[in-house]
Amino acid sequence: YQYSISYSEIVLSNNFGSNDERKKLIPEIITSIKLNNLNPTNNPNKYINLLPIDTICKSLIDELDAPSRKVYLKSKKDYKILSIYNFCKNLINNNVFGEIEYAYESESLNIPLNVEIIKLDFNLENELFKLIKKQ
Repeated sequence: YQYSISYSEIVLSNNFGSNDERKKLIPEIITSIKLNNLNPTNNPNKYINLLPIDTICKSLIDELDAPSRKVYLKSKKDYKILSIYNFCKNLINNNVFGEIEYAYESESLNIPLNVEIIKLDFNLENELFKLIKKQ
């Protein structure tokens, strides 16, 4: 018998989600705000590409029906870190739902040519709102 094994290699961008206890940007920001600590970010004026874990899971499920390939999952937008911090702070302290500053993601990736880049679209403000309200 001949067997063919189909698999996809998936590279993930920065991610976040509920029950994420890792020392990463979003959990660190939320924890510092709730403890009335200073902004924990080292480079608040930089932009970061983020994906919520629910969006990643949906893409992974979609991959089950796709042919084997190499893909890089990332957001269509790069978000300003200070803007994420200010959004979370306003939402936690004042229950104010604002907007996060972003730029469309840069194309300056060093991804090999045989890797397909899949740019996912989602609403970061809604995802952070759901995450903060769950805690």
